Amino acid sequence: MIARSRYDIIIIVGLAVAMLTTLTPLAVRAQVPGSSAPQAALKPGTDRWPVKTATDDDARQIVTKPVHITVEELLALPRPADMPLNEANPKYQNHRARGAETTIYTIEAEVVECRLSMDADYHVTVRSEAGQTMVLEIPNPDPTFVPPGGRFARQLAGARREFDTRYHLTVPMKTVPVNVRARITGIGYFGHSSRATEGNLIQLHPLLKIQWLKANPVGNDQVRSGQSPSPTK
Repeated sequence: MIARSRYDIIIIVGLAVAMLTTLTPLAVRAQVPGSSAPQAALKPGTDRWPVKTATDDDARQIVTKPVHITVEELLALPRPADMPLNEANPKYQNHRARGAETTIYTIEAEVVECRLSMDADYHVTVRSEAGQTMVLEIPNPDPTFVPPGGRFARQLAGARREFDTRYHLTVPMKTVPVNVRARITGIGYFGHSSRATEGNLIQLHPLLKIQWLKANPVGNDQVRSGQSPSPTK
C-alpha cells in the first residue's frame, strides 16, 4: 500500500506540473542565448502598450495617408514639452501626441540590424545614407500581444509577415546583422529612455509595411534559425 501511495503521489505531482506549464498565460517561449536554463517567456509590454500596438483611444485620429520623409527629418521633429526623454508621462499611456504620433510616415533606409525583444516585438535599427540611425518596432500580431480588432491590425500583421520572409527571429535579445535597403511605413511614436539626454527618440512603432529594395546578401537559413552569420557583440 505504501509503495502504491508513493506512486500515486508521483503521478499527481507530474500532472500538476504539466497543467501549470500548459496554462502559463504566455504565447511564446524562446531560449535565451548562451544559456541552458529553461526557456524564457515572451510577454506583452506595459509602457504605452496600447499606443505601441495602435489600439489606443486616439488611434482613430491617425491620418492614413503616408507622409514621405527622411530619417533626418524625422529626427528633427519637435518632441512635446510634457513628454520627458527619460521617463514616462501617464497622460500618454493610452493617448498620442498630436502631430507626429497621429501621422503615418514612409522612409527609405538601410536596415542594419534586428533582434527579438522580450515583449515579442522585432526591434529594428535603420540607417540613412548620411549615417543617422533610428529604431523601428514590429509587434507580434498574435492576440496575446496585440488586442484583436485594432484599426491597423491587418497592416501590422502584414508587416510582420513580410519581415518573417527574410528574418524570422526566434532567439530573444540576439542581434542579427542585416544589410538590406527597404522602403518602410509606420506610425510615429516618441519613446523614452532613462539614459537619454538629447534627441527626440522618435520611432516608427508599429510598422505597417515594409518593401525590400535589394537582395538579401545573407543566407536565409542562417537568419531564420535565429543565428547571426558572424559573431556580434
